[in-house]
Amino acid sequence: MRKLVLISLAVVTAGVASAAPLFVQLGSGPHFNVGAWNQTGPTPWDINGKEWDTFGPNPDRLQFSHEQVGPQGGPGDHEVTAFWGDWWNTTPIPVFGSDGGFGGDFFLDLAWFGQDAPYVGGPSTIDVSLNGAGIPGAPALEIWGRLGAPTAPMQLLWAQNVYVASLYGYSSGASFTMEGLGTVVGGALAGNAIGHQGGFRGSIDFWEPASVLSAWIPPMYNPVGGGGVPPLQRWANFSGEVGRAVPEPGSMIALGAGLAALLARRKTKKS
Repeated sequence: MRKLVLISLAVVTAGVASAAPLFVQLGSGPHFNVGAWNQTGPTPWDINGKEWDTFGPNPDRLQFSHEQVGPQGGPGDHEVTAFWGDWWNTTPIPVFGSDGGFGGDFFLDLAWFGQDAPYVGGPSTIDVSLNGAGIPGAPALEIWGRLGAPTAPMQLLWAQNVYVASLYGYSSGASFTMEGLGTVVGGALAGNAIGHQGGFRGSIDFWEPASVLSAWIPPMYNPVGGGGVPPLQRWANFSGEVGRAVPEPGSMIALGAGLAALLARRKTKKS
């Protein structure tokens, strides 16, 4: 099964051009706020809940898993906190998990298959720039939850494929920008976004142990074959947003703003 997944991924990614940075912009329409991590527990590759695995000679893998007992029950991860029916134009509605606690469940399953650093642009040169895509099969990004009240129905709120993903930043830090694009395929709150482009964007922070930031990615790191990094796993937290994407490509202004935000995060972490 694992070989089939890797072969399928190779077919999907063979036609994907350079992916980083993507400059994902989210426009009006459905929109979610996310702060994602895994609860301690087994993942498909049994790394005690850690989100990132270098996977030896194979593409690196990042997964924010479903709740331990599945999206219909069990303890909640409490990762998706708010929903806007029309981004910026409506009042946010709280999202609750299967256990009734504040925050719904976020699932994201990506493989990283290449790099295109260095990238010269914005205020400085990016020396980490990874290209990836969602694992083929079921939607690579799903949001589950109860909308508005702890007793509302627990249901799939958003589902999309991820045909391209990007992670970029500076090797000296533990925080990077992460974004992705794909087609929205379902979800009770997806509405007229179904069949259109959806995206996610935000910051990913690496930790090892869980309370210490980890700057482990070297310059020009290639996620296939380990890139000179011994096999390892890392905790990873994603703070960002999911919604309908604006079709037009982002501008250099967006890149400058993204890198400025990343630099600000690095300074905050150091202080």
